[in-house]
Amino acid sequence: MNTDRWYYRVFQSAPDLIRALLPGSEAGLSSELGLDPGSPGDQLYRFEALEIKELSHRLDGVLWPRNTTGCAETGGPEFPVVLLEVQMHPDSGFHHRLAAQTYRFLQQQPQVEHWAVLVITPHSRLKLGPTQALQLFLQQVVWLSLEELSSRPQLDPLLNLLTLPVRPESELAASSQQILASRPDLDTVVLPMLVQRFPQLTEAEIMVIAGIPREEIRHTRAVQDWLAEGRQEGRQEGRQEGLQEGKASEAAKMTLRLLNRRCGPLIDATTAQIQALPLEQLEALADALLDFQGPSDLATWLAANTCRHRISGELCCAGASGVQQSNHRLGFPLSRKEPQPERDVQPPAASEALLPPGLSRASAPTPSRHPRKNALSLPHSPDN
Repeated sequence: MNTDRWYYRVFQSAPDLIRALLPGSEAGLSSELGLDPGSPGDQLYRFEALEIKELSHRLDGVLWPRNTTGCAETGGPEFPVVLLEVQMHPDSGFHHRLAAQTYRFLQQQPQVEHWAVLVITPHSRLKLGPTQALQLFLQQVVWLSLEELSSRPQLDPLLNLLTLPVRPESELAASSQQILASRPDLDTVVLPMLVQRFPQLTEAEIMVIAGIPREEIRHTRAVQDWLAEGRQEGRQEGRQEGLQEGKASEAAKMTLRLLNRRCGPLIDATTAQIQALPLEQLEALADALLDFQGPSDLATWLAANTCRHRISGELCCAGASGVQQSNHRLGFPLSRKEPQPERDVQPPAASEALLPPGLSRASAPTPSRHPRKNALSLPHSPDN
């Protein structure tokens, strides 16, 4: 799923939501979120996607206090300037990049006195790189786990909105309807996410999940555009993943050719293990193999660098005498339980069980109408 653009729209629709996510804001939470569509949660903060020109990197979001807070440019203890980042996938360079862009932002905005960094992740197990050299900085970062947030009882509708990308499909109908019952103008962000979560469902089925009357959507061009945009973003995400897989496949082929020259023919099990390596490890192996003297060096490298892949004492290379005994002397076990690789939170396959009893794909009943007003007209969000 393409989540960066979606969260851009969430915080653009209700920038005051950021205050509820910072420490020390539990008191008076419900009264500050602005659930009334007549006051849509933009009284305290304004949202901006700011580009750091020297690095040509656009921050996911910067939330500036409004003039009414008395600290619009500098931030204050109660209303700091907030740098927002959404990180939904493992990234070994994220911690260092986050620190670099934060201090680059402060260099370019020297008037800022009070600031905070908020990072939204699907769960707290995400691997985001080394931390030792950045401990002081990372202690100042506010980490929001969507998995933990979604487990809170009686979650505020606006906070519930943040959890839509990771909620089980069985909970999406109730969550979407709870959000739109309080803020019908937020259909601009709810509908595109439902389309991404259920790409195989029809528009009528999406409307039933969201609790929106079918005849209302049929005659609303803006909503049709939002549905189409959600499908387009889903296709773009798929193409990006395909390009990444293609790069890894080409890197694996090149690395295997070099290994066959350096270490001799590889057995099928070792070939499959190398083909399963992520792009980052394939690049590291391609650098390391230049110093390999034989198959035992490959076995040692795999044992030291592929903790998430199967490590065994089988021959790494066919026709290499004495390699199995060498592996045994190096301490490689003949077999051991394979650790489960880390997986991002992915939505399960959609099913018709989400729809009310009796609904078929051929037709969808018209749910009860809820009040709708103050629909937001949002500018196009930047690519991240």
